[in-house]
Amino acid sequence: YVYREAELKHARLAMLAAAGWPLAELWDTGIAKTFGLEPIIEENGGRAVSVLNGGMGMISPVYWVSVVLFAGAVEALSEYKKGQAKAADSQWMLTGSYVPGDLGFDPLGLYTIFGKSESGKMLMETAEIKNGRLAMLAITIYALEE
Repeated sequence: YVYREAELKHARLAMLAAAGWPLAELWDTGIAKTFGLEPIIEENGGRAVSVLNGGMGMISPVYWVSVVLFAGAVEALSEYKKGQAKAADSQWMLTGSYVPGDLGFDPLGLYTIFGKSESGKMLMETAEIKNGRLAMLAITIYALEE
């Protein structure tokens, strides 16, 4: 369960990054100029700001603190939900009373897109993990190409 949950978290981040990286490159200049700011990608020689490309120092420390606090809050919520499942059911791993990565947040209702049955949820979980694995490869390729 620990590895499954870690893989889900990394997969979700990779899917967000796979969509966000090209969008950031496309929209950075327009958004920055709308707010009267200097586009960071232009300041960084036309490359997206990343550990490999440099430019991390151009991002406000307030942003980094807020990202770390948000990630910590999500992680704390995850551990809290897991703790509740463990307290309510001593055999939580066997009974499925805790689903790794399920924080109860699904505003678009995507978890039940294949149906509300157990087989429909399993299809969605499988699709999520497979797309996440593909996104992890995509992000690796993005980084190598930059």
